[in-house]
Amino acid sequence: MSTDRRAITAVTLCAALGAGGCGGGGGGKSAAGTASTTTATTPTPTTTAPAPTATTPRPSAVPPATTPRGGPNASEPIRIPATFTLRAGRLTPGTITVPPFLAIAISVRNADSRPHTIVVRADRAYRLLAAPGRRTARTLPGQRAGSYPVLVDGARRGTLVAGGEPGP
Repeated sequence: MSTDRRAITAVTLCAALGAGGCGGGGGGKSAAGTASTTTATTPTPTTTAPAPTATTPRPSAVPPATTPRGGPNASEPIRIPATFTLRAGRLTPGTITVPPFLAIAISVRNADSRPHTIVVRADRAYRLLAAPGRRTARTLPGQRAGSYPVLVDGARRGTLVAGGEPGP
């Protein structure tokens, strides 16, 4: 087989295999030992998208800006709920345990007739302001295993424990 026929055979084979590993070596040698450069002369098949109609929307390379919550492609991070009730300046339950390294959706329902400031001292201080008769909430990032104080108006009234089975 001549060098030209080998080159044409190689180009045809590369086109048939989708050019997955052919060429691109940067000046490769042919079987005869001479540098070869080839140009594909066979047409490359192309595909086109059908024209949009009233029932088929135009395909888009850009994904939608938002993903509906709860769908199969939802990217909502996992949050563990931690709910306290504040009554007469005391938190109930006194301790809530959550798994470590998962975000914590902490909420406090203020059953008192006056406002309170709640501070969770975790990797930093997280402040929540609880209006009378209202609920306040905040999401904390996942925390390392440990015990974190929950302060009400500056006094320790509860504990958030990261590490272990979730629950009160």
